[in-house]
Formats: sequence, C-alpha cells, structure tokens
Amino acid sequence: MEKTIHRCCGNALFLILIAVALFAALSYAVTNSGRGGGGGVDREQAEIEVSQLLQYFAALDTAIMRMKLVGGVSDEELSFANNVWRLEDGTTITMPAGHNPNCTSNACEVFHPEGGKMIPYLVPENMDAWYDNGSNGQNFARHGKVQLIGVTDLGTALPDLAINYAYLQPIHCDILNKKFGVTEKKIDDMVREVDGVQTFAGDYNIAVSEPIGDEEPDFIGENTFAIRHLNGTCKIHHVLIVK
Repeated sequence: MEKTIHRCCGNALFLILIAVALFAALSYAVTNSGRGGGGGVDREQAEIEVSQLLQYFAALDTAIMRMKLVGGVSDEELSFANNVWRLEDGTTITMPAGHNPNCTSNACEVFHPEGGKMIPYLVPENMDAWYDNGSNGQNFARHGKVQLIGVTDLGTALPDLAINYAYLQPIHCDILNKKFGVTEKKIDDMVREVDGVQTFAGDYNIAVSEPIGDEEPDFIGENTFAIRHLNGTCKIHHVLIVK
C-alpha cells in the first residue's frame, strides 16, 4: 500500500511538472505571437495606440472650436507653432511650417496656455516605422505636422487644414481605416507615392496636387484616414479645418 501511495504521489508530481512546463511554453508563445520576428507589432497594443491618437484628434477639434467660438479666432489666424515637433534635420517646426504670421497674440496659438491649451503629441515608439527619404523638409518619425491637404468632395475646392503623422507601422493604418469602415482588401489596394500637401501659413488659397480620393475612393469626403505608401510606411491624416 505504501509503495502504491509513493507511486501515485510521484506520478502526480510528474504530471504537475509537465503542466507547469506546458503553461510556461504557452505563455511564451502567446506573449511573442504578435511580435512577428522582432519587427511586428502586437495588434491589441496597436488598437490602444490608435484609439489614443483618435482621442488626441478629438481634443484638438474641441480646442480649436473653443478658440473660434469663445476667442473669436479665425481659420486664417490659427497657429500651430511649437518647440516639440521636429524635421528630419533636427530643426523644430516652429518656423515656417505650423507657424502662422497672421497670429499676433497667444490667443490664436493652439499649443499655448492662453490659446488652445493643447500639448504637441508624439505618437508612441511602437508606432514608429521610420523611413528616411533624404528630405530634411519632412517631419521626423513620431512627430506631427499641420499642413494643407486636398480631399475630394470635402467642403469646397479649397484645400483643408490637416494634422498628419508619417512613417507609421502599416498595422496602425489598417486599424484606423477599419474603424471607419474600410475593408482589408481595400486597404491592401491603397498605396501611393506621396500625398499632395502644402505648408500652412494662414492662406488657404493654395493649389494642392494629388488630392486624397483620386486613388482612394473610400476616402472621398472623409476627414480621418490613413494612407499607405510604396515605401512600406503609412501616414495618418485628420482634417482640422474644412474649407
């Protein structure tokens, strides 16, 4: 009887050790399933990061509306100057991109405590898919930029004012587009060389080439979308001012 008990205890301990080993292996597999060989991004984390970015866009919209309705700031006076966002060569985007010479007080500064009270946002490092195209005029990875952009059938023929984040992981573009009803197949079909954007300095009467919608019919009339680029990265746009 005693031998039987010892044998049972030994078998039970052996089974427990096997179970612990299997659980550890399963935990490791689950933890690493979204990493894609070191270069991938966990989809659940990417969902959170896209939601955070969309919340920031909503906060910007609210701040700008408050500046216009309460502070009497016009579309032509809005300034996005700051000392956080930088270009590829390391210089800040304070001048000229984002800065508006029509803004002559702190009240029309979106990123000022006496204006929009907003803080320039850097997307998480996890969203970074840095691509250096050799142009010092481009915004650095994780850094935003405010520019004029053309969107087919959004407002008038004048360009609209948009904030964009470039050089992002494609998965973030996919997630954002799906939130707005764009299917996987249509996302895969949407790639382009460049976006037609222009520097904003208070003037909306500027021609913008390659409006969004010419190659991506699902984005016609939309104000938030993500564009895939042939270099493997993507750019997320959110229109702040519709003209």
